[in-house]
Amino acid sequence: MKTRVKKLIVLTVVSCVLIMASAYTDICTQNVYARDKQLNQFIILSKYYNVMDIGDEFQLAAITSSGKKPTFSSNKSNIASVNKYGLIRAKKSGKATITVKSGKAVAYCLITVNRTEIKLSNISINMEKGSVRKLTATISSGNKPKFSSSKSSVAKVDSSGNIQAVNSGVAIISVKVDGEIEKCTVNVKKPVITLESYKFTMKVGESKNLYAKVSNGYRPKYSSSNSKVIAVTKSGQVAAIKKGKATITVSEGGTKVKCQISVEDR
Repeated sequence: MKTRVKKLIVLTVVSCVLIMASAYTDICTQNVYARDKQLNQFIILSKYYNVMDIGDEFQLAAITSSGKKPTFSSNKSNIASVNKYGLIRAKKSGKATITVKSGKAVAYCLITVNRTEIKLSNISINMEKGSVRKLTATISSGNKPKFSSSKSSVAKVDSSGNIQAVNSGVAIISVKVDGEIEKCTVNVKKPVITLESYKFTMKVGESKNLYAKVSNGYRPKYSSSNSKVIAVTKSGQVAAIKKGKATITVSEGGTKVKCQISVEDR
């Protein structure tokens, strides 16, 4: 009797041990499978770091272990935005992280957007009224800059950087692109007018040319203080009409010079 009881107890213990061992094995197997399955989810990116200029676009390619399309997002869309296809666009200088997700797998691409550099052909220009100069801007991003003048009454500038001196004074030409700005100071001076002669005498009935050289290359204007004594044409030819005195004024770009002429009888 006692022997049978002992056998039953031993069988019972062995059975319990086998059941527990089997259960433990199942749990371990499930844990290993889950862990392996999680480790098998991955994303491979075409790039994990990229440097861009403002306005550039870059296609980030991603391969997922599941074969499904991943999702793309940017932590700073004002610096670098990304659409659902992975197309990244650089908007302004700075750093942004593009996150790519597929299931539990995550991958990152760091984007650095360079600050745009503006190099001007001149930081200061001396001009004379009526003259034209070209201000060249070299932009690192390749984007087109915008030109503007602080005083268009002194110096005008067009969209290509051509500056026209309008009146004497100082104007600041600003060149803006991609949030950056550079400036050029334009000093417009009055032109210099040089006459062949500033005082001479003529006989009634005579005529001659009053030669004037203008530093800006423009043709000056001529006028007579007394056209009954001395007449002058727009090209500077003076004619003695009658005895007397008159002053010829030569002007251009705000500069005026005078020539005194005396007319005598023959």
